[in-house]
Amino acid sequence: MKQVFIGIFAHPDDESFGPSGTLAQQIENGADVHLICATGGESGQNPDKHDDLGDIRIKEWRAAGTLLGVKSQHHLGFIDGTLNNNQFHAIAEKTQAIVNGLLSDYGADTTFTFVTMDQNGISGHIDHITMSFVASYVFVNTKAVDTRMQALWYYCVPLSLLPQADTSFVFRSKGRPDNEIDIINDISAVFTLKKQIMRAHQSQRSDAEMLIARAESQPKSEECFYVYKD
Repeated sequence: MKQVFIGIFAHPDDESFGPSGTLAQQIENGADVHLICATGGESGQNPDKHDDLGDIRIKEWRAAGTLLGVKSQHHLGFIDGTLNNNQFHAIAEKTQAIVNGLLSDYGADTTFTFVTMDQNGISGHIDHITMSFVASYVFVNTKAVDTRMQALWYYCVPLSLLPQADTSFVFRSKGRPDNEIDIINDISAVFTLKKQIMRAHQSQRSDAEMLIARAESQPKSEECFYVYKD
């Protein structure tokens, strides 16, 4: 049985800074991974003062995808920081069209799993939340007509690592309680690769190094997910 994972995210570094270790393991195990990114990340950090930050970040995303070993990458062309309810169906329609194309590329002996951000957005970024719900919307609608749709995994942060809400930027919810986490994946074998993938996002190096230092301070290299339930 062939396994296919489709990552659906808002920004060019979301899968790299998030579940790239798990995606790398799935690729090592023979799965195909495809990425969908809604925006160019135009509103991200810009330490090098690029006039075309969105273009730069998409190039970084494609380089990170090559390191990861993904089969395809799809940029939807929306603007960073503008994802909202008014655009929900336009985003969902573009996402659905890509998903439909991928479904047509594989036979009946295939299972499909979506991977996206926690519904709270992890950092509280509204773009993250929008794409999490877009992924959920497309998954539910597709599962109703295609039995190959297997699961939807939400990448999340456990409560032990984020015990309190944070308002230093926007509102960041506290982490997921242990009893809500369905998958805890040890990524120690691919952690070096994950760091390389994260560092491919050179323009966002401050965030990359902060997240790498945080991960290295933990006793285990793990990625956590809760799974969509009907």
